[in-house]
Amino acid sequence: MYKCNNCDCKFETPRKVDLETYYGVYSTFGNSYGEMINLCPECNDNDITEYDEEEEEKTIEERVYNYLVENHRGKENLIFSSNGVDYNFFQTIDKDYKFESEFTKVLNKPCICYYGALASWFDYDLIKKINDTNKYNIVLFGIKYDESFDLSGINELKNVYFFGPRDYKVLKNYASKMDVMIIPFVLNDITSSTSPVKLFEYMAMKKPIVTTDMLECRKYKSVLIGKNYEDFIKKLDEAMKLKNDKKYLDLLTKEAKDNDWSHKAKVIIDYIKKDEKWKIY
Repeated sequence: MYKCNNCDCKFETPRKVDLETYYGVYSTFGNSYGEMINLCPECNDNDITEYDEEEEEKTIEERVYNYLVENHRGKENLIFSSNGVDYNFFQTIDKDYKFESEFTKVLNKPCICYYGALASWFDYDLIKKINDTNKYNIVLFGIKYDESFDLSGINELKNVYFFGPRDYKVLKNYASKMDVMIIPFVLNDITSSTSPVKLFEYMAMKKPIVTTDMLECRKYKSVLIGKNYEDFIKKLDEAMKLKNDKKYLDLLTKEAKDNDWSHKAKVIIDYIKKDEKWKIY
């Protein structure tokens, strides 16, 4: 299999063209007569690489573990600990918190929310598609990590509300007013290597979660995965129906607690205790 780094399509057989035909002139790169170049059959770009489908489907845990085992240290005394959450922190909401009037105005219809960096890995086109449905107010908190937010133009859309950053201690108060929490990331090398902390925070707040098809998010039963733009919007509709579903809320709680930092620390400490050479204070 091959992958085009220009249009991101995947294919089994590249299009083969000789250098003279591709460049339109006789090649000056030595004796290249008859030399062929591989092209993407979709966009005709030559920036293609071999693609290992099994490797692409591995989670961060599997990739890091295999890399360390194969290249550095073997399997002995090796534990992988992913991101997690302080579950108890998110159980306390300030019911007397004074929200800005600009924020309370957006609560006039169902709200979906993202908080975090607004950067090139954020799928602005997906937000535009959601906006076009006119079903939801889209509430965004966070910093403009680069120019992508301003260049996207989404702040001019009817149903998009950007409130900038908030102190971490009070951010949960805003999120408590939302109906569904989202992680709308594009799929690329960065996001395929991402374990979003906010995922576990959303779980701890017992909010329905919809994400794009990131490998790490597939690991959790409580996460609704949008395979494409149309499916993402369908998952939002499904998530709205789950916000008061006891069975689903219990699942969110279970997966949040399973990823509590105290649980992850205990696993590490218990493992170390097995080795009599180490003393835990």
